[in-house]
Amino acid sequence: MKTMSCDFDHTVAILKVIETSKMDCLQIVAKDYSSNLILVLTWDFKLNCEVSCYQIKDSSIYRNATGNHIFKGLKNKMNYFQDKNYFIDLEHNIPIK
Repeated sequence: MKTMSCDFDHTVAILKVIETSKMDCLQIVAKDYSSNLILVLTWDFKLNCEVSCYQIKDSSIYRNATGNHIFKGLKNKMNYFQDKNYFIDLEHNIPIK
């Protein structure tokens, strides 16, 4: 079991934890109720640090299916987040058409 040196505010709820193709990295899908944001935090447990954090305004298309919009990446890659018309590479937080 690995530990994580990260504290979330009391307004943030963890919705889902998703594995990645990269060893020792997990993605935590959370909802920040104070700012109405969905967060996808990628955490490296070997280095005990944040790799990336993708934020998007919560809307009805994500509300009932949070976590279902994330797809597995290829070998040694992070996952992808499906937005309306494109995918977001969660390793670099860039859109892909």
